[in-house]
Amino acid sequence: MFLFTSPVTKKSLSMCVGPKCGSTSMFLALYLSIVGRSKPPGRLAVNMFPKWNASGVSFTRATGDVHVHVVRDPIDRYISAFHSKLKCCPGTSGLGCFQDKSETHIAPLLALSGNTSGACCLHMHDYATALNDVHRKGLQAHLDRHFRPQHLMCAVHPGALDLASDRAASSSHVRAAIARSAARGTPLVLRGNVSQLAAPLALLDGYAFKGGPIKLGYAHATPREESSGKYDVTEASWSALCRVSAAEYAALGMRAPDRAGGCCRRGGGRGGGRRQQAPSQPDLGGRVG
Repeated sequence: MFLFTSPVTKKSLSMCVGPKCGSTSMFLALYLSIVGRSKPPGRLAVNMFPKWNASGVSFTRATGDVHVHVVRDPIDRYISAFHSKLKCCPGTSGLGCFQDKSETHIAPLLALSGNTSGACCLHMHDYATALNDVHRKGLQAHLDRHFRPQHLMCAVHPGALDLASDRAASSSHVRAAIARSAARGTPLVLRGNVSQLAAPLALLDGYAFKGGPIKLGYAHATPREESSGKYDVTEASWSALCRVSAAEYAALGMRAPDRAGGCCRRGGGRGGGRRQQAPSQPDLGGRVG
């Protein structure tokens, strides 16, 4: 996990975030606040934080004074990973249309699922089927981190301040939670998606950030409709993704999409989980810490 311990105040901030959960946005915002300037373009990925050469930044397995657990709606995340890591171009059988050409994620997924096709890209149905097969075999902990369930990468703290509700994410509620944590000498754990974390993270103080408070952007929602073209999820694919994500929704304390006949309903599920839409921006009223 990421850890920043302020060289000035010794106050610590830790974070656990899996791939496809807004990790790039999170680390870019942290880099700007901690280093004091935007990350320059280059080959080094911003999530390689031990190589930032920034004072106070390190790897940890323990929580800081404030711990941030970044989550994302599981089905949204699986669909996003499909498009960026291994999808075939529509109407083709072997032409990859995924964004990250330099990475190889397909062969390990197929090997775990028992698929010996040797495919160099996957259509949504084959992808969802492969994931379902891996989960059916109980091998999901061995999946590439882009496809591994979130609760198998980051510990889920039962006492976390869950920012899914507007009340929990309000500035007054966050300030009160920070004050209680400081009085008790116990870590404060914030859990939410990128959009939900934006305002609470801007409230954090006491870290002597060189670049000022953490300024986090908002993430977009992932369309799930079959007719959207770019996000083509058929009924069979949707059912497989629902089976794959059921335990993950439960572990993260998220409301899973509505179910019918043992599977999620695509139409009824669009309100499930923690959506990546921006909540109403609360009045920050000054930072706290």
